[in-house]
Amino acid sequence: MTPVDRARAVFSDIGARHKLAIEWDNSASVELACWIRKQPGLDWDLWLNLQNEDEVGIQHDLFTAEWFPITDPTEEAAFVAVVDGLISGDVRLRCMYSGHGGLPCRVDLEQISEATWRLLFTYHRGLYVGRAELIEAVRNGHPTEAL
Repeated sequence: MTPVDRARAVFSDIGARHKLAIEWDNSASVELACWIRKQPGLDWDLWLNLQNEDEVGIQHDLFTAEWFPITDPTEEAAFVAVVDGLISGDVRLRCMYSGHGGLPCRVDLEQISEATWRLLFTYHRGLYVGRAELIEAVRNGHPTEAL
């Protein structure tokens, strides 16, 4: 199975498992991409993609995350776990804002495990040094909460 075929199967399985419609993005400048648009069961858009033949990624309005090589079953499982968790609400976005714009300077993807949030991935937007002026948690199916 080619990486594109494998990624298409993984993306399709995610949509089917969560009963969400997938829209294939044939105009993207990557090997394969799809949108899972905001719809009942999903509070925001997610863009899933395969690029460089071995790297899968998620893009959201607040962060970007990549896993590679996708041919490694551990990396594929980590990607699927994060996407599944984002959709189910078991993964939250811990967003830290600097006060210098509308987007967070840092986003931690955290998964709930035995009543504790465990770090899965960190996204940094540019270089920021200092304390966050605002920290909030964003989870699918839950109101945004100040931390």
